[in-house]
Amino acid sequence: MDLAPKFTIFLLAIVLQLCVAFCREAQNAYNYNSIAIPLYRGNAFAHLEVQGSSPEDEDEAVQKVARAVQASKARVTALKKGLLRKPMQEIKKQKKGKSPGRGVVENLYARSFGGYSMKISLGTPPQEMTVIMDTGSDLVWVPCTRSYDCDRCKNSSDPPFLPRNSSSKILVTCSDPNCKNLHGNITERLCFSRDKCSGTLSNCSHVTCPIYGLQYGRGSTIGFLLSETLTFGGSGREIRNFAVGCSLASSEQPNRGTGIAGFGRGSLSLPSQMGSAGNSFAYCLQSHSFDEEKISSRLELGKISPPLHLHYTPFMTNPTESPYDVFYYLGLRALTVGEQHLKLPSKLMRIDESGSRGTIIDSGTTFTVVDERIHEQIAGAFVSQTQYSRASKIEALTGLGLCYNVSGLQKIFLPKFGFHFKGGARMELPLENYVIGVGGDSICLAMISNSGILDQDSGPSVVLGNFNQQNFYLFYDRKNNRLGFAPKHCASPT
Repeated sequence: MDLAPKFTIFLLAIVLQLCVAFCREAQNAYNYNSIAIPLYRGNAFAHLEVQGSSPEDEDEAVQKVARAVQASKARVTALKKGLLRKPMQEIKKQKKGKSPGRGVVENLYARSFGGYSMKISLGTPPQEMTVIMDTGSDLVWVPCTRSYDCDRCKNSSDPPFLPRNSSSKILVTCSDPNCKNLHGNITERLCFSRDKCSGTLSNCSHVTCPIYGLQYGRGSTIGFLLSETLTFGGSGREIRNFAVGCSLASSEQPNRGTGIAGFGRGSLSLPSQMGSAGNSFAYCLQSHSFDEEKISSRLELGKISPPLHLHYTPFMTNPTESPYDVFYYLGLRALTVGEQHLKLPSKLMRIDESGSRGTIIDSGTTFTVVDERIHEQIAGAFVSQTQYSRASKIEALTGLGLCYNVSGLQKIFLPKFGFHFKGGARMELPLENYVIGVGGDSICLAMISNSGILDQDSGPSVVLGNFNQQNFYLFYDRKNNRLGFAPKHCASPT
């Protein structure tokens, strides 16, 4: 059989693909709305393209960024006021459900509302649910029952979880340790107020655990606690006796078919309920340029073999005051903006007994939010090292504090940016992790001041959002109380 014709066709196909790719790149290079932004890093240049478009598309881009800014500020307000978590309590030891003994790998997807979602399954037989991965909270909850209502939420084709169709559902009662884990020091008052039990919670096995109410930024949810079987879709492995929130009503959630999976340090988070298998987890967040596309990145749970080249910084000791006991605190010491080394005020970086100050890393916040005084330092360092005109109108429309008009420029130069953590670990960000293109003529620093946020002086001084975490492998070593990180290309087609 003569293979020459087939081989020739094969070569022609490759050449054609290369030509298409080259022509597309050439077209972009000569597109007057495309701005190449080189960033000098030693002997290398990093490039970012800000694509121009129609006025309608530019207006939508501005509105999208403005919504992400507002959502980030609302999220940090909730973090500061403790609305994501009930009061701290002495957690009773409880029997963990059967959990996967080996590692679990799941897909993460970038979403246009600024978060990252994954799939889990609940019940017997399993019902697949979409949840947002959130390292800043601990409860896992899903839309639940046919009567689930979500006010001011986008429509979704994802159905709610239906407990009536599951043979493994169990209502959590007041005597269950998870009820105490949910409601904390007010559990007795809530359970005893029904005049159906008294003395100790062990006498309340016939009383359903009271409903919960949680706030996430501008949104909220209420529901009751179930014990169920959680199944990981990618591996089919199960966690039995898993405490999950069955939410009956919510408001201003990303869409009516999506719940939240808490990955925080509290006892009700997904990693915590995995027992020893939850001693570590890792994720790699693909760029938000893939929002709503079928491009995924990895979430790893259980037994993980992290890369050898990770930089490590310890998690700081958590405050005992709620809600800050569920956060992952980092020892941020300084920042680098170009040639300037910014020493951060120690009074803002030192965590006090009430949980105020310090730095947390949070996958549920989009743009990093920093104390107003720190933002002034960062913005001042950028302004002193750049010579471009400010885009004041874009700053006002988006809520971002520092934007530049780059209309008509072929190349611009911006200072590099990096975080310096306790232990000497340094995270130098690629340009696309701290600069965002808005419309066709403007770029902005993708960090927000906490100016105007209620309770500005309470809670963390820095909330390190997911925009800065893009294309980094992040290893949460809960057993050894440290965070490992390294740059990595995260996106992979699915």
